Amino acid sequence: MINKEVKADDEFDADTIILATGSKQIVPPIQGINQEFVLQAEDVLENQKELKGNVVVIGGGLVGTETCKYLGNQGAHVTLVEMKDNIADGIGATFIGHMFAKLAEYQVDVKTSETVKKIKNHEVVLSNTTVPCDYVVIAAGYKSRNELAEELSKKYDVKVVGDASSPRRILDATAEAYNVVNEL
Repeated sequence: MINKEVKADDEFDADTIILATGSKQIVPPIQGINQEFVLQAEDVLENQKELKGNVVVIGGGLVGTETCKYLGNQGAHVTLVEMKDNIADGIGATFIGHMFAKLAEYQVDVKTSETVKKIKNHEVVLSNTTVPCDYVVIAAGYKSRNELAEELSKKYDVKVVGDASSPRRILDATAEAYNVVNEL
C-alpha cells in the first residue's frame, strides 16, 4: 500500500508485510520550544526558508550540520549547539572534510558539550552561556515510526526496514530493503 493510511486491524492478503514507515523528527522537551521563532530543520530545508540574522541550530548530526551550511550560505550568523563533545557523528569519511570546510567558511560558531536549558524571548539558555538569536532551528535527530509492527506481527510475518527500523542514511536503508526482498 502506498500513500494510504494503514491501521493495525486492516486485513491484507499477504504472508509477509514489509513495513517501511520511515521516521519523524524528535522534538526535545525544552521549555519555550513552541514559540513562533523556533522551527524544525525539515521545515527550513524542505520549504527553503530564508532565515537572516542570528540563528541557533540545536543538534550537530547530519541534519544539523547540513542546516548550518544552508543557513550560512544565505548569510545568516549561525551558532551550532551539540550536547555531545563532537559534531557530525556518523557522517561518512568522504563527506566530512567538505562539511567542516563549509562550516569554517561560513564561520559557524560551534558549541559542543552544551545542554539547552530553555528558549526564552529570542535567546537560547545553555548550560554555560546564553546565545541571543532571531531564530532557533531544531535538528535533534529522528525517531523510528514503527508503531504498527507489533500489532501486525500478531497476524503476519513483518519485516521492518529503513528508518522505521533505525534512522540513518538512505544508502543503508535501501540496501536493507533490497536484502529483505531478496530473502523472501
